[in-house]
Amino acid sequence: MKNYQKILVAVDLNEEALLLIDRAKKLLNPKGELHLIHVSSVMADLYPVSAMGSAVPVEVASYQQKYFTESQTYLEKLAAKVGIKESDIHLITGMQAQQIKKLAEEQQVDLIVIGVHEKNRLASMLGSVANGVLHNTPCDILSVVI
Repeated sequence: MKNYQKILVAVDLNEEALLLIDRAKKLLNPKGELHLIHVSSVMADLYPVSAMGSAVPVEVASYQQKYFTESQTYLEKLAAKVGIKESDIHLITGMQAQQIKKLAEEQQVDLIVIGVHEKNRLASMLGSVANGVLHNTPCDILSVVI
């Protein structure tokens, strides 16, 4: 059943990403495209803007930049390992469910593949990123228990 032309796989930065990518590849048309997305939280949102206009302490901004750089490196290595083009890697900062849906619309994907942790599946689905992606998404969604 390899009928999906464009699949977006939402990954965390761990080995479970390989399971999600493998599942997606089984559904992808041989001439289709596979995209990876990882959404980093916006640490700056945790800090209100002061009257002086500075929003984020320097050490937090520095940590966030380091995390972003390390995430990009990890995703590039992962993509190379599984045969995904660098241009199909998307590292985005923001609200996870919102950014996954936004990219899915921009890229006009047929399917989003997202992981759900096996522990306490019901709670995971009801309060998770996967649940946020389920609503008002214009394509199929496959949630994989990991």
